[in-house]
Amino acid sequence: MTEIRLQSINKIVILEEIKYDSVEDLFADAVAGLTPGTLITLMWAEGIVFRRTAMPPQSDEIVKNRIQGTIFWDHVSYAKMDKYEKEKTFGMHIIRLIKATSPALIDAAKKLKERL
Repeated sequence: MTEIRLQSINKIVILEEIKYDSVEDLFADAVAGLTPGTLITLMWAEGIVFRRTAMPPQSDEIVKNRIQGTIFWDHVSYAKMDKYEKEKTFGMHIIRLIKATSPALIDAAKKLKERL
């Protein structure tokens, strides 16, 4: 029988943050330069909507850290959004919001909320 182990993320290192004064400003940045009708996906948790870009595992150091439970986000953009909605229309774009359920993403949202 194959052993299956689920390993938690125990640390997220954010290298750059971009705080937006409004969710509309975040949405405008998210759709900038995209073809109308393009679907955009953002995360939502704890009254925060955000998008993050993880650093790709292109070095042994990043892979080693990931195995040990540390991930690196190159940057995160976020704004306050009290109420969760599955989708929002912004101009000619549909923005899908995914409600974060992992403890690490929820903790990240709490930390970002403190920084607003």
